[in-house]
Amino acid sequence: MLGLFYQYLIHHQRIVLPGLGAISMRRKPAVYDFVDHLFLPPSYSFQWDHTYTTPSPDFFKWLAGKLNMAEEEAAMQAHAYMSELKKEINAGREINWEGVGIIRRGSDSNVELEAADQQFAFEKEVFGEKVVHADSSHTILVGDEERTSADMNEILGLPQRKKIAKLKLALWIAILALASVVIYLVINGWRPASVANKNTITPKDAPASYEEVK
Repeated sequence: MLGLFYQYLIHHQRIVLPGLGAISMRRKPAVYDFVDHLFLPPSYSFQWDHTYTTPSPDFFKWLAGKLNMAEEEAAMQAHAYMSELKKEINAGREINWEGVGIIRRGSDSNVELEAADQQFAFEKEVFGEKVVHADSSHTILVGDEERTSADMNEILGLPQRKKIAKLKLALWIAILALASVVIYLVINGWRPASVANKNTITPKDAPASYEEVK
């Protein structure tokens, strides 16, 4: 019977045990482990409430379908089972409900639940690292206006990576050009003539513009 109760609890996230109390399922969200770069799956715990002892009619209808019997008969079996369970609790024995926790009589004479954390087999831990896109553009809210990250870089005077790359390239080209000039002057001497055109130009006679008559 507890196995059927567990199915109902997982599916509906709450169950009222006839004449005993109610158990609600609480979900703890997934967390990220920065050290091992793991996303740990959600975990589930259960909370006990002794103020609710009468299940809804839908519970007995669901139970009747699982037991393949009339709803009245399913309700009778559930009440009889819980009556035996209460006798054991009143006698000081603990009920170890697998996957939910331990039900016992507390020091204040009320029934209490020592809840167990539960993780489901279909929810596994996942490895993942944060990806940082240095040049990605995103929208941020500045006051009452939306601006892109590129706009904010211009407003704040922050240099952009592409502009820095272009400046570095231009600087290297200028350094290489200057180094080439210096090497040339060292080899050929520091004279103005060393940078002049050394080819000798020999002028030719212009052709006659007329032919002599004989």
